[in-house]
Amino acid sequence: MEIDAFLDESGSITNKLSSSCRYFTIVVACMDHGDFFNVNRTVKRTELKIIKDFPSVVTEKREVKAANLVPFQKEYVVRKIGEAPFQTFSIVADLKKVEERLRDGDKNILYNFMAKYLFQDVFGFYADISKLHIYFDNRTVKVTSRDTIFNYIKSSILERGYYSTDIQGSFVESENCPGVRIADHYSNIINRFYNHPQNDFIYKNLQNYQHEQHFPNRYFGS
Repeated sequence: MEIDAFLDESGSITNKLSSSCRYFTIVVACMDHGDFFNVNRTVKRTELKIIKDFPSVVTEKREVKAANLVPFQKEYVVRKIGEAPFQTFSIVADLKKVEERLRDGDKNILYNFMAKYLFQDVFGFYADISKLHIYFDNRTVKVTSRDTIFNYIKSSILERGYYSTDIQGSFVESENCPGVRIADHYSNIINRFYNHPQNDFIYKNLQNYQHEQHFPNRYFGS
């Protein structure tokens, strides 16, 4: 089985915490490589509706970013793209409970650590992955370094015994990659829910949402 996996995040790793930025979320959207074009077509068709009806929310690069949408637009997007054959996994960090040195020092450490656990979920869900192609949003280089994150994830997968899996990585522009935009929409909704838990309708009705991890799990949200 060949799996395409697309990473994106919502929130910021920072020491300047407030009620609106306490949480940081990474999402990986995964699909069988054979479903790649079907998923892309569904995402593009859905976003085209938003572009046509609400042109003011579209970026200069004609990208539909979740952060620019109001709730009813977000609900429409994730409901329609949720009809496509993909799965999503997330990990949410409660920055208030994360050690300060992980927030204030090398932010690569926290990001990479969280991403490692995400891919444990991926390999737990899909059986016999012969090839895994991980796509990173180019914006991720503002949070972590290209070589660091890919090599860290790859080594963590190999350490768990998946020696026969061919693991590849690419950095892409999100406006050219519907898979990354799926991760963007989901991470935005999940992160917003934790920062504003009263807004739970969209979060509780997410489709294709397989598993959510919390970090640090023991003290999360307390």
